[in-house]
Amino acid sequence: MSSNGKYTLDRFEGKYAVLLYRPDETVIVNADKDNLPANAKEGDILDVQFANDGSLKNATILEDETKKAREKAENLLNKLRNKK
Repeated sequence: MSSNGKYTLDRFEGKYAVLLYRPDETVIVNADKDNLPANAKEGDILDVQFANDGSLKNATILEDETKKAREKAENLLNKLRNKK
């Protein structure tokens, strides 16, 4: 059964959204993408609650955490690009 908590929206596959449980992102959950916020996109960090049957009950985009994660990834990419 899936755990409530924070997930990264990794990608969309057909009618499903592939979510990675944070922080280590080793647990993968497939959820019906129709149950996500309409503006959810790959890379967003979500606060997710599951129903007792394991289906996605509610998901909220964590704007501040998503922004920080994107900035961190961008900084790492810039360091790699500028490394000589």
